[in-house]
Amino acid sequence: MTRSRSINRFHRFVARKRRRGLRSVLPHLRRDGSEAVDQRDLSNRLIARSEQMDLRQELDELGTN
Repeated sequence: MTRSRSINRFHRFVARKRRRGLRSVLPHLRRDGSEAVDQRDLSNRLIARSEQMDLRQELDELGTN
C-alpha cells in the first residue's frame, strides 16, 4: 500500500471514531433524529437574537451621530 493511501485510510479511521464519539455526546447528531426538532428551534432563536443585536447596534450608531 502506498504511503498516501495509508494516510488517507488512517484519516478516515480517525474521522469515523470522532463522529462516533460526538454522536454519543451530542444528541442532535444521532441518526434517529429524535432531537433534531429541538436543535432547529435553538438555531431559529439564535438567528433571531443575532438579528435583534444587529438592529440594536445600528440604532445605537444612529443615535450617537
